Amino acid sequence: MSNANTELLLQWANLWSSGNVESFLSLFTEDCDYEDVAFSMVSKGKEQLRDFFIATRTALPDLKINVQSCFASETNGALEWVMQGTHKEAFRNVPASHQIIEVRGVTFINLENGKIKTNKDYYNLATLLQQIGMLPQF
Repeated sequence: MSNANTELLLQWANLWSSGNVESFLSLFTEDCDYEDVAFSMVSKGKEQLRDFFIATRTALPDLKINVQSCFASETNGALEWVMQGTHKEAFRNVPASHQIIEVRGVTFINLENGKIKTNKDYYNLATLLQQIGMLPQF
């Protein structure tokens, strides 16, 4: 089962990169929870997740998730990744900077019947805000 779940996690990254919202949503249970820990946002269910995905892809239309490592068991998985993109539109009251971002992060996933039930993305928001000019460089 873990090989199929590893493939599911890799699809997660590929679909973030492709921007295909319907295929992305098909990876999740109807009652999923998707948490962007850095922004303290939780999307509950597929409709809220759709809105979050579209808002993120609108803000970063060339978003790419490059997987550094990935593992999965029957019920859990994790990906280490690097997110890259150009900040072209506002997101969560952060105005567009037109700067290129590159942020490392980790995603922890809980699986249920071959679908993603919970998803938690962790990354350093300060790094992202520095790259778009909202915080000074340290």
